[in-house]
Amino acid sequence: ILALPDKSPLPYEPRWSRSPGCYQLKSAMAWHDLFEATGESSFERAFESAVDLALANQRDFLPGESDREKVMDRLHAYSYFLEGLLPALARRGCREALQSGVQRAATYLREIAPQFARSDVYAQVLRVRMLAETLGGLPLDHAAAAEEAREASSFQLHSPDPRIAGGFGFGRKAREVLPFVNPVSTAFCIQALAWWEDRKSSLPSVQPQSLI
Repeated sequence: ILALPDKSPLPYEPRWSRSPGCYQLKSAMAWHDLFEATGESSFERAFESAVDLALANQRDFLPGESDREKVMDRLHAYSYFLEGLLPALARRGCREALQSGVQRAATYLREIAPQFARSDVYAQVLRVRMLAETLGGLPLDHAAAAEEAREASSFQLHSPDPRIAGGFGFGRKAREVLPFVNPVSTAFCIQALAWWEDRKSSLPSVQPQSLI
């Protein structure tokens, strides 16, 4: 992990955001986009290399912690890995990794949610489900997707304060919503719920380029 702008490596710390891992595949999607825009094969090779590395270490990323609340945090990052697989679904092993990965993430999410849940994780898993169906023809678990949409929407806050009204809370502990609105969580949830409503209305399919 590098500090910018001087590109010096940060000291290693035993937390996902300070350690290399499969979640960096989402950033590597930029190489795939550059390849599609320019035709330069070096960009595609860089992306393919990132896919190989992510596939090799993704099994070790979860649970990765004994603290279940930290596992929930890692689900947020693991969803980036799942999103990063979307341009590579034609590759051997990537469809299977995406399908099994969504199931793993959803299982951990439901197991840990009574103790601690993040709104963005519900939204991220829901988005990946819909994109996997659109791009890879993977079957959508309608019941699970509907549950994730309901749970994500339950974090929306109602308040006379315009700074809060309509926003989404970051998380919930022991079934109690944490008392602050989070702009990043709000963006994830609004997009996921909008896509879900569009899908129910049979509107045009979503595309990965619109991922937040």
